[in-house]
Amino acid sequence: MVRGLVRTKVLENYSMMTLLSVANIVIGFLIYPFVIRALGTSTYGCYVAAFSASLYLQSVIAFGFNDPCTKYVVENIDDRRYLSGLVGNVLALRSLFLVVGLGVVYIVSQYVAVLADNWMLFVMCALQNYGMTVFPSWYFQGVKRMKVVTVLNVSVRLVSVPLVICLVRTPGDLMTYAYIAAGTPILATLGAYLWLTIREGIVPVPTTIRDMTGLVRVSVPFFLTHVVGDLKNSTIYLLVAQYFGTGSLAYLDLANKIVNIPRELVAKINIALFPEFVTRATASVVRKIMRSETYIALVVIALIALSGYPAVLILGGEEMTPAYPLLLILSLSIYSTLIVECYLKFVFIPTSNNYLITLNQVVAFVSAVVLLGILSMFYTSEAVAPVVLTLSSYCELLYCCWVTRRRRLLQE
Repeated sequence: MVRGLVRTKVLENYSMMTLLSVANIVIGFLIYPFVIRALGTSTYGCYVAAFSASLYLQSVIAFGFNDPCTKYVVENIDDRRYLSGLVGNVLALRSLFLVVGLGVVYIVSQYVAVLADNWMLFVMCALQNYGMTVFPSWYFQGVKRMKVVTVLNVSVRLVSVPLVICLVRTPGDLMTYAYIAAGTPILATLGAYLWLTIREGIVPVPTTIRDMTGLVRVSVPFFLTHVVGDLKNSTIYLLVAQYFGTGSLAYLDLANKIVNIPRELVAKINIALFPEFVTRATASVVRKIMRSETYIALVVIALIALSGYPAVLILGGEEMTPAYPLLLILSLSIYSTLIVECYLKFVFIPTSNNYLITLNQVVAFVSAVVLLGILSMFYTSEAVAPVVLTLSSYCELLYCCWVTRRRRLLQE
């Protein structure tokens, strides 16, 4: 009976996370044709570039708190006082990091003309990332109530659709779109904290400096992991904009948007399983998960190959068809990304080898830089970026396999 209840709860949380991802994707794609046609590829490419640059700041704000805090919630699920302090500490630290980060970026902008000219656009993108980052999804994941996350986020996203359609009409409405994009996650986050206070009895009040510094210390490996990962992706995006133009960046962005549909759906499998197995993962269970996810990834890649071109035509029209080859290349990374995440959540974290997660991302970043340097000498196509991203993800997978076998981390 207990096992059946666990499976039911895992399935419910996976269903809610999947529904949220599907809703976000569908709503995003409802908005995308209006935005790309209203703003144009070059203007929209400017927004993508600013958002990509803000990901550097997002890494600082997030600071890798999610995974260790989810584990703490599972371990202290009935201690309201502890959970209130944990939620308060995370909120306080992330807000502090936002203020400090914006201050540093503002100083830098005084010496970088392109950043100074687009300062408000960057701030709006940073606030959009802040709203998404401080949403306490890690708490709801730990207590297995992802339905709350889904309802809040889908509700505010639905409100944003008519706003975008009615208010974003020309390239001059770029900042209007940025305001709407930033306000949507912030509104959902406010709703989440109201729910915590009223329904959960969780009052997010920070505890002590000692507790916060301890939380920071534990989260450092995860922070470094996100920094290196975001640095890799953002750097490649910005280099594409620099050398191939913002139009090419729009092709890459559309390809990413499409491939993220199945990637987000399959990624939720590991996220839903994480609270159940983070403290009791076994080698046989992990191998079964990896075997099942291999079959899932192969099916998804085949479906993308069949349906990708019509999706590009529907979303972007004829002018965006160069995104299809990029989509095919990126789809190959679904398998590697899924299995790597399985290693991270069910092998490295349960065995307290958190630093291996950081080393894994270092391998990804170094391999991406090396591959980008080599391929750029022989090719001048925008396809270089997705090739680099895909190959670097397989370098991550090879590293995970090698270090797991060498340290015998998957022993019964």
